[in-house]
Amino acid sequence: MSDWKQIRAKRESVCEICKSVFKVGEDIFWSRSRSVIRCTKCFEGAQDQDVVSIGKAGSSAQSEFEKRNNARRERVLKNYPKTGKFALKIIKAANSTTSWEKGAKAEREVGELINSFALKHGFKAMHDRAVPGSKTNIDHIIVSKTGIFVVDTKNYEGKIRVKKEISRGGKEVENLYINEYKKNDLVKKVKVQTELVQSVLHEAGLFYPVYGTLAFFHGEFPLIRRPMQVDGIFINGRGLEKLVTENIPGIEININKAFEILSKTFKDR
Repeated sequence: MSDWKQIRAKRESVCEICKSVFKVGEDIFWSRSRSVIRCTKCFEGAQDQDVVSIGKAGSSAQSEFEKRNNARRERVLKNYPKTGKFALKIIKAANSTTSWEKGAKAEREVGELINSFALKHGFKAMHDRAVPGSKTNIDHIIVSKTGIFVVDTKNYEGKIRVKKEISRGGKEVENLYINEYKKNDLVKKVKVQTELVQSVLHEAGLFYPVYGTLAFFHGEFPLIRRPMQVDGIFINGRGLEKLVTENIPGIEININKAFEILSKTFKDR
């Protein structure tokens, strides 16, 4: 976990997992990206990924960024053998390339967050899972006591809103908007992933509830954050941990069994 650094507490601090309190000067582990701390026991426990999760969050997006960036570098150096290295320093890569790097960063940090509360609540998780017969992937799958959550991470900036509108057929519908642009295509994607995960469980005889979630890493949500859904997909504005622990279906879920079945179908990219 390169994001974590061992430091001495500069003020009274609380471990995000076990809630132990540490006084000024005591050794703690601090996350640069999330500005949270862990005690030594919880930090070391999270290192054992077999206990909490499998897969490396954001690895597919990072690989795509590196592939595109390397292709750009080779192209520039070939076309401009004398000035290419200078051009690479001053000319930024296209948004279509850098967006993959931003997406990878968001997935890594959301993955770290998921692992933290999976450890805290006894859940399991898997990250960057390949979809059989497809080039696509599922960012995260959380297997919890309350259900299975398929999480698609998005690094969009700006206002995230769900608006009730009247469709062409005269029915009231809810639509997802990002900076006033309708983005229901994001909902459709995670809905397909959710149905696929559910079908895998059904084939194994496990009729557990499966929930789709869009997790916006840098989105701006309304001050009053109510639960939001579009076509049955949660639009996460109140925090993944709150969503996963609150949504209790009233049935007993065998976490280890569900995790084992899903990990056999959705493998590493």
